[in-house]
Amino acid sequence: MAIDLWPGDRVRWRKVEFTIHSTWQDGTVDLWDDHYQLMQPDVKASEVERVDTGKRTVK
Repeated sequence: MAIDLWPGDRVRWRKVEFTIHSTWQDGTVDLWDDHYQLMQPDVKASEVERVDTGKRTVK
């Protein structure tokens, strides 16, 4: 299953915003909080919602 999320993307998971640190072939992502103090590993990509920051354009 291909996911359209990349390291550095901002996402919302469980009502909290995170930055994607890593994406994995098993469909999971690793998330960091805003202050890089808490890492949440192995979150299913289907559980996160991209936060549109307007910084990345899709070609």
